[in-house]
Amino acid sequence: MIRFMSGSEPSAVERCDVCIVGAGIAGLNALFVAGQYLSGDQKVILVDRRERVGGMWLDTYPYVRLHQPHPMFTAGNIKWTLGKDPSYLGTKYEVLDHFAHCLYVIRQRVRVDGFFGWDMKSDEETDGVVRIRCRSSDGRILVVETKRLIKAYGIGVMPNDPLEVSSTRVQSVSPDFCDMRGDDMRASDTPVWVIGGGKTGMDTAHALITEYPGREVNLVAGSGTFFTTRDRFFFPTGVRRWWDGMRFSSLGAEFARRFDGSNETAVWDWHRDNYCTWVTPETGNFWRGCCPRPRTKRFPKASTTWSWTTSWMPSTAPARLRWCYVAEPPKRSNGAAG
Repeated sequence: MIRFMSGSEPSAVERCDVCIVGAGIAGLNALFVAGQYLSGDQKVILVDRRERVGGMWLDTYPYVRLHQPHPMFTAGNIKWTLGKDPSYLGTKYEVLDHFAHCLYVIRQRVRVDGFFGWDMKSDEETDGVVRIRCRSSDGRILVVETKRLIKAYGIGVMPNDPLEVSSTRVQSVSPDFCDMRGDDMRASDTPVWVIGGGKTGMDTAHALITEYPGREVNLVAGSGTFFTTRDRFFFPTGVRRWWDGMRFSSLGAEFARRFDGSNETAVWDWHRDNYCTWVTPETGNFWRGCCPRPRTKRFPKASTTWSWTTSWMPSTAPARLRWCYVAEPPKRSNGAAG
């Protein structure tokens, strides 16, 4: 058993063959690969500042879903146990359950000691040994000495706090801390303004108009966003998946053939018009994610009442949705006010 001491010095040092910092999708894939090469008597230490595996999926809003078929989102070749159609888009909690399953499977191959709730503060290599210093939320110190260190914590995205507002009549919330389908939102029928037109904004608008048919929802969409069309090109569903679709490498090769070093606007427009989808009349940003192609490409202008028919915005959930455009998107696009 390790005893931890508050302050600047640890009371014990953990040693291992490989230390992986980060227990999200990157960390689990690093752990999977390490497990292919290590023997049964070697040890991996998995460190994460959160209390369990999951990475950013632990922080994100509760109604988020995968934007790719769930079998493609895994550690190594570990299969999902959902029993769903391959085109199914997993929910947040299904993804977290799968991450826990991945860790269980990997632990059958190699010894993995998890240190959750520890934030790596520094690392230093001396004479082939890496010394990692971590701190817990209550101030305890952990030191890990290892032969190999893998930093798999991504870019460290933190959830956004609610936007500051000056009016006491406006309640500002962040989707990361407030479920749009919860009691607080349900208790009022006042209009809702969603700030941001990216994936979070689209998911939030979908949650609102699905949960509260007829409620007015307004979206400040910046200069508009377009998304790669998932089901038409890259991940076709049904029988089309056997012969249709496009490799990402093929799209990259087409980019290279078209770009001459000076025509980025023309290539941008070609890519958007042929491989992407959007819901605003104008688009100024590309989000490197996938969403379904709307069944209609014709949308009314701002300040009108309408509904659309995609898996995000179903026609069974009509709502008043108004679009507001600004010259530049807000710096923080992850918020909602109601």
